[in-house]
Amino acid sequence: MPQDEQLLLRSLVQSACMLFDLDDAAVLLLDPVEGLLNGVPLDKELQRLAQISLPLSTGTPIADAVLGKAPMFVSADSSAISVGEKQLLRILGTEAAICLPLAGNPHALGALVCALRPAQFASLRTKAPLFQAFAAQAAAALDAARNAQGERRESLQALREEYESAAKRMAHEANNPLAIIRNYLAILEGKLSKQEAPGGEIAILNEEIERVGSILRSFRNRTPAGASGNTDVNRVARDVVRLFAETGFANAALKISAHTGEAALNARADAQTVRQILINLIKNAVEAMPNGGEIRVTANGMINFGGQMFIQLSVRDTGPGISEERLGAIFHPLESSKAGENRGLGLSIVNEQVEKLGGQAICSSSAEGTSFTVLLPAQTAAPRLPADSSTS
Repeated sequence: MPQDEQLLLRSLVQSACMLFDLDDAAVLLLDPVEGLLNGVPLDKELQRLAQISLPLSTGTPIADAVLGKAPMFVSADSSAISVGEKQLLRILGTEAAICLPLAGNPHALGALVCALRPAQFASLRTKAPLFQAFAAQAAAALDAARNAQGERRESLQALREEYESAAKRMAHEANNPLAIIRNYLAILEGKLSKQEAPGGEIAILNEEIERVGSILRSFRNRTPAGASGNTDVNRVARDVVRLFAETGFANAALKISAHTGEAALNARADAQTVRQILINLIKNAVEAMPNGGEIRVTANGMINFGGQMFIQLSVRDTGPGISEERLGAIFHPLESSKAGENRGLGLSIVNEQVEKLGGQAICSSSAEGTSFTVLLPAQTAAPRLPADSSTS
């Protein structure tokens, strides 16, 4: 039992004893699945309450009180009392008690069974409405506490799921630069064995190591990238294609090419995010063509979409295409047929990153291949409106 609920029940018992001049009281909570009223030991003296388990069936005083949602007096010499109820009275050290139903909304929560002294049995009968009012308030407090507890559990579960998802995404994204690092280390090893001087491999290794660190820092700080910065999409596209081509990421039967202009094509995004988007799209295309094919990365310049300027970037492959069923959920993280713990995350990450930049990701597919088109907000000056030349 949660500690806050236990404290509340203990407070209810103490309040009932003080308000009605009682010696003791016991709490029974309903198990709706089993249909049982189970005793709750709130202190060391009443540990035997854990042995109490009363069926919620008509014909016995405590069950009738809970089902009827009305106080019920219980006497040890009553012919209707059950064996379990007699045991409860013995634990409370009394021959008579009053059962206050904890009637929640909409279901019963349990009962508060208050021990009575012989002299009280007759006088307290006249206070039944007061007992009922107290029981209603007690049930409302318990109901509210359970609802708050449920909301906390849901909140914690949502937070746990969010961090688990973020951890999987971090592992997926960190694996990309780690794979590049591994491949470049193999290239360096080959050069050194031939006593050849390293070229630009060291600089690329440093860049990828820094990228791993950036991914880890973003997870720690929980700060997603946004539409900020000024990145030349043409340059990033050429750099990423060169990485895949030089490191032997794909088999020799696969051709990867970049089709970009020489002039800068600036997007309102940070270079790291654009790089991640492209790597995930190209990697997805590579994995779709294990027997080889062609991948074309194209920067198609700027387009006006919905009155806003975007840069159009596409990755097209000559693979077998995507089924209509999978195409409808292509950006869902669990729709991939690839094996692995983090399967299907790449495209969902692409979609999320593009949306955070204020852009759009589109996928089209046929038997001739699949094309992913990404619209990134263009870094352009505000358009100048023509002067109003109308005359009155």
